[in-house]
Amino acid sequence: MTAKPLRGIHVFWIIFSFFAVTIAVNTLFVVRAVGTFPGEDVPNSYVQGNDYNATLERRAAQEKLGWSAQAGLVTTPEHGQSLVFKLVDADNHPVTGRNVEARLRLVGKAGEEVTLRLPEITPGEYANIFPVAGPGRLNAVVEVHHGDSKKIEFTATKALVLP
Repeated sequence: MTAKPLRGIHVFWIIFSFFAVTIAVNTLFVVRAVGTFPGEDVPNSYVQGNDYNATLERRAAQEKLGWSAQAGLVTTPEHGQSLVFKLVDADNHPVTGRNVEARLRLVGKAGEEVTLRLPEITPGEYANIFPVAGPGRLNAVVEVHHGDSKKIEFTATKALVLP
């Protein structure tokens, strides 16, 4: 049995097949990447970048308070999942009488953000029923305001994993 000689048309199809597979795989990767993260994650990121010194000043003022926070999900039979946020001062006493809001966003789902008000249920503990269902990773940004003031007194972020 004799081997057929390698001709120009065979070389063409080998090179064509190589590039076709490479382009198809790259296209698949691009489509999957854009589908899971569509782009800019923070609105007005350019303005926030220019205003970074104000962000550093807010963080320094927050550190002076000496407060610490914990956040997590608690499951109960009567309410299902609840988001619980605990806030204590530098002397480990509960911080009470604050307006607390949490902005919740599933990672990879830009534009799907839920704002949840967390009323105080016990001194220093703020909670509410958790509205987002389904598996995934959730970013929570919790903002603490004193009274009806719109000025943010304390901010905490937490990444939560939903089962």
